[in-house]
Amino acid sequence: MTNIIIIVDDDALMRWSLATNVEDEGFEPRAFGSGPEALQYLAEGGDAAAMLLDWQMPEMDGITVLRNLRRQGHMLPVIFLTGHTQPGRREVAMACGAAAFLDKGKSFSTVLHYLRLAVSETDDVDLPEPATPPLPPLYEPAGPHAGK
Repeated sequence: MTNIIIIVDDDALMRWSLATNVEDEGFEPRAFGSGPEALQYLAEGGDAAAMLLDWQMPEMDGITVLRNLRRQGHMLPVIFLTGHTQPGRREVAMACGAAAFLDKGKSFSTVLHYLRLAVSETDDVDLPEPATPPLPPLYEPAGPHAGK
C-alpha cells in the first residue's frame, strides 16, 4: 500500500508547488521534469497511488506518457493538469483512461478532491488523514423543529 503521488511537469515551480501541497496533505510526492523520467521510475519498480500529469511538455507530451503507461500495464489513476485547454483534449485524455482533466488555474483544493477520489477507487491505497478539517455543512436547521 502506497501513498506516493507521481508529479510530472516540465515547469519546476509547478512541480515544487504540487509536491509541497501533496506532501502537506500526507502523501509522498515523487516529482519528475519529464514523462520519460516518470516512466523509467515505474519501469524500475517504483510504486505510486496516482499521477498528476502535465499535458504539454517538450520531450514527451502527457497523452503519450499516459498511452505508454497503459501499454506497460500500469493502471494507476492519472489526473491531467494543463494550462493549455483546447477543444478535444479532455475527450482524448478520458478516452485513454485518465481519471480527470483539470485546468492548472484550479485551486489545489479542487486538485486534491480529484486526487483523493481517484486513489480511493483503488484497493491498495491507505488515504492519509486530511491536513485540514472537513468543511461544515452548507446548511444546518436552526432548531429541533426546523425543516419540518
